[in-house]
Amino acid sequence: MGASNSHVKVVDKSGNDVAFSPVEGFRVIRTEITTAGPNYYLYVDVEGNWYIMKETITSNVRVYTFYYEDASDLDDAWTDRATHSYVEFNAAF
Repeated sequence: MGASNSHVKVVDKSGNDVAFSPVEGFRVIRTEITTAGPNYYLYVDVEGNWYIMKETITSNVRVYTFYYEDASDLDDAWTDRATHSYVEFNAAF
């Protein structure tokens, strides 16, 4: 299962909507960090939703791109992490 597009609505004491991130509640469970890069981070939440973040560093600039697929198996997706097509945050979530 990939990252879900469902969101939790967060409100303050007055009932006003509070800004949130679609990736809140996710935590890193696997990493691959190399000196040559790119680096990969696998995030999951308590419901089993997941996504992979790819970090590319060029001339001291860090670029983060994301991959998830609803029907994909987490272990297979992690194994194949270098071959996925990654997109920017707004396109992924």
